[in-house]
Amino acid sequence: MKLKMMILIVSSVLVLAMSCTKETAVCNTEKVTYNNQIKTIMAGCTYPGCHNSGSVNGGLTSYQECINFPKKDKLLSAVNWDGKAVIMPPSKNKISDCDISKMAKWIDSGYPEN
Repeated sequence: MKLKMMILIVSSVLVLAMSCTKETAVCNTEKVTYNNQIKTIMAGCTYPGCHNSGSVNGGLTSYQECINFPKKDKLLSAVNWDGKAVIMPPSKNKISDCDISKMAKWIDSGYPEN
């Protein structure tokens, strides 16, 4: 009986501790602009040989390059890894759902710069 009670108490404490330390991050897509959020996200896409300025794949290092990106109609499919476009980034982890939401909001809002 004491062992069952001890297991119950330890299990309860562990569950409580895990629920208290796990924070739910809020993804703010209220006002997404290139300078405030997108520039930082795109910086992760510009490692050598990929989308750096002048790249044959299309540059993503400036506002003008981003809004003139030749495959911007496939950009969300690529970062969502939905199978409709080549996955991006191909040799890194998928970008966060929050960053994808910000990109979608930015595109839907007409690519605001500031």
